[in-house]
Amino acid sequence: MERVEEKRTSPKNAAARLGISERQFRRILLIYRLEGEAGLVSRKRGVPSNRMMEESIRVMDGGFIQDLLVKGFGPTLISEKLEEIKEFCLSK
Repeated sequence: MERVEEKRTSPKNAAARLGISERQFRRILLIYRLEGEAGLVSRKRGVPSNRMMEESIRVMDGGFIQDLLVKGFGPTLISEKLEEIKEFCLSK
């Protein structure tokens, strides 16, 4: 970013070195100009995932799943056993 700002390299070359498109580079450069280095950090950093399992479910079945993992069960079989024994549907 600094090299482009100082006109030592072109945005096209910088984008190629980063392995991104020129358009994506221009968007990143705009954010860099507005917010500085802090603008380059992902906005999702520190935000919990939308796909994260609820804490109550994790606590309820954590021990059961750990026991199955020790026995060598894979994710598909663990999912099937949870549904069969605990009547709880959980994706693999």
